[in-house]
Amino acid sequence: MLKLHAIPVIAALLIIPATIAQPAPPQEKPLTFDAASVKAVAGGAGPVIMRKGGPGPPRSSGGPGTSDPGRIHYSGISLMTLLINAYALKRFQVVGPGWLPSESFDVDASMPPTTTREQFRVMLQNLLNERFKMAIHRETRELPIFALVTVKNGPKLRESKGSYDSGPVRQPDSPPKLGPDGFPLAELAGHRGIFVSGRATGDSGRRIVFQQQSMQDLADRLTDALRRPVKNDTSLAANYDFTLTFADDDGLFGPRGAPAADTEPLPDLFTSIQVQLGLKLEPKTGPVEVLVVDHAEKIPTEN
Repeated sequence: MLKLHAIPVIAALLIIPATIAQPAPPQEKPLTFDAASVKAVAGGAGPVIMRKGGPGPPRSSGGPGTSDPGRIHYSGISLMTLLINAYALKRFQVVGPGWLPSESFDVDASMPPTTTREQFRVMLQNLLNERFKMAIHRETRELPIFALVTVKNGPKLRESKGSYDSGPVRQPDSPPKLGPDGFPLAELAGHRGIFVSGRATGDSGRRIVFQQQSMQDLADRLTDALRRPVKNDTSLAANYDFTLTFADDDGLFGPRGAPAADTEPLPDLFTSIQVQLGLKLEPKTGPVEVLVVDHAEKIPTEN
C-alpha cells in the first residue's frame, strides 16, 4: 500500500516595500523688494492728496503701471497711506493707533520691472510687517454707510447707447471753451469714463460728466469723495450717461475755490444727486471689513 508523505507547506512571504520619505515641497519664497529703505522723517506727515481710489502720498513716483516700474520713491508718506496702498483699502477701513496718519516716512525700494500691481502690494505688505513689526488682523464692523437708492418717481438717467472708446474721456482743449454757466465744454461723445471740471470763476462749483458708467461706478466714486462706504441699492443694471453739477464746498473732488458773487449758487452734492439724477443717499449702518492694526513700531528697523 502506497504511503502518502505529508508535504510541508511553505508560507508565502509578503514583501512590503519600505516607505520612501518624500522630500518636503520647497517653501515658496516670500515676495520682497530687491532692496528697500524706510526712514522716519521728523515733523510729521505731509499733506495727503486725494486721488481716485483714495489718498496718496504728496510726493511719490514709480511702481507698476508708471514710466519707472522698477522702483518707487515715497517722500513724507504716513503709515496710514502705506497700509491703504499695500492692502488696496479706503481710509475708513484702517483702524489703529492715532499716530498712523501723522508720523512721516521716506520709502525707497527697487523691484523687477515686470512686477505686477498684485505682487507689488504683497511686497509692500511684507516690507511693512518686517520694518514696523506689525501685528494686524481683519474683522467686520458695523459702521456708518450710505445706501444709493432710487427716489419715488424713478431715476433720471439716460441709458448708454452705441459703441464707446475704451480709453479715458478726452480733456477739453486749453484754454477750454466755456458754456453759458461757466463750466468747460468737454468733447465726450463716444468715450467711456468720468470727467471732473470746476467752474471757470474759481468758486466751489463742480461738474462731473459720466459716460457709460454703472451705478456701482457712481457708488465707488462717491465712496472716495465722502470717505464713507456707499452701497449700490438701486437694482439698476445698465450703463448710463449723466451729468452731476453741485457746490463742492467741502472740497470733496479737489481744492475748494473762493465764492463768486456773479454766479448762480449751486445745490450741495446730496440735493444734486436727488434732483438731477433721481437718486438718493440714505445714511444707515452696515457691515464693513476693516484692517485692525494691533501693534506697530513708530520707528522702523534699520535698513
